[in-house]
Amino acid sequence: MSEHSPEFITSEFTVSTDDADKIAAVKAALAANVHVFVFIYMDKCGHCMAAEAAWVEFTKEANKRSNAAAFAVSNAMMGEFGTALGDVAAGYPTFRCVHNGKATDYNGGRSVSELIGWMDGTIPSHPQSGGKNKTTNNPSKKAPRQQTSFGRTSTGYRRGPTTGTVWVQPTPMAQHMPTFVPTYVPPFATNIGGRRKKGSRKQRKARKTRKARKTRKSRKTRKTKRRR
Repeated sequence: MSEHSPEFITSEFTVSTDDADKIAAVKAALAANVHVFVFIYMDKCGHCMAAEAAWVEFTKEANKRSNAAAFAVSNAMMGEFGTALGDVAAGYPTFRCVHNGKATDYNGGRSVSELIGWMDGTIPSHPQSGGKNKTTNNPSKKAPRQQTSFGRTSTGYRRGPTTGTVWVQPTPMAQHMPTFVPTYVPPFATNIGGRRKKGSRKQRKARKTRKARKTRKSRKTRKTKRRR
């Protein structure tokens, strides 16, 4: 019968001997109230050794998550944890999830994808450790607009401080325009292009007629004087 794979048996997440650090790591995970996934195996068990490679990959994925931890524990070391990891296993291998003091056995497939599916079904939403939670923009929590006026621009906007300029509601341009008071100008007093308006056509015709009469009268007067 072949021995355990080196990657499995030497892993920091495999408790195969009385290693105080590894035992303390399991107890710390239980005390942290995270979902602890346990692979309980027995030495020289063919089914256990067949599942070791998949468990190693599953352990890498589970221990990346902030609310999960995965350990392989030899049946010979179960006594170190009392009932913290549940009752004595009825057969090997035994896959189990311990959370809030409750142990639940898993009887599904043993491939990497099936084990990860078991974890995802147990923990529907799992934040990744070391990551940053993305926050969505909430329109109702926008920063209030700055109302302090520091002068206006040509478009009527009021500008905030030099650093972190905030554009606020534009002010009506009518508030900044000079008051215009129209004045009445007689039609004959307005000069356009340096020439004086001479009134309407009827008025011009009347002036022309008066001027012609005056001219004829002057000529008639001069002729009368000459005859004398």
